[in-house]
Amino acid sequence: ELRNRLTTILEQCLKLCYTDYVEDYRGWQETIRRSQRELEELLIDSPSLKPYWEQVFLDCYATALKSLRDNPDYQSFNFPNDCPFPQEINQILQKKVWR
Repeated sequence: ELRNRLTTILEQCLKLCYTDYVEDYRGWQETIRRSQRELEELLIDSPSLKPYWEQVFLDCYATALKSLRDNPDYQSFNFPNDCPFPQEINQILQKKVWR
């Protein structure tokens, strides 16, 4: 569940920062906020997952990146190979991690 939520956040952040589909921004922002809340609850219920976060973060970014690059709707956008977002839990769980 942690991997899925984190991958979703990273994918939505990439869309917000690197695409020009302005009409979709609000939906992506809502998905990020919902996923942040769900991750926060998961980590409260299972604090032992915090070290796992560090182990899987870059894998989650790679999964998000591959998903977007494989999607014909996003192939014209230049997503960075290296993750441009903070890896720290508290920063990802903040409201505006994408800006």
